[in-house]
Amino acid sequence: MINEGEMVLEVFDDMIEAELLEGLLKSAGIECYIISDDCDGMMPQLQLTEGVGVVINKADKDEAMKIVEDVKKGKK
Repeated sequence: MINEGEMVLEVFDDMIEAELLEGLLKSAGIECYIISDDCDGMMPQLQLTEGVGVVINKADKDEAMKIVEDVKKGKK
């Protein structure tokens, strides 16, 4: 569950992409976590329908978005 002051930064179709972004964010000092409704990995097919989200603090949005944009441009 997302708390007040938090936001979903990106939603992916699988856990691997979400974990890669999570690692980049954490290495930049941005606190984040992953949310998914796939029965703790027992039903990974639900990742395709429900998605896998990366949650950050709203205060970190600008810095986190810069990292996402750099990744999309192939800079990281």
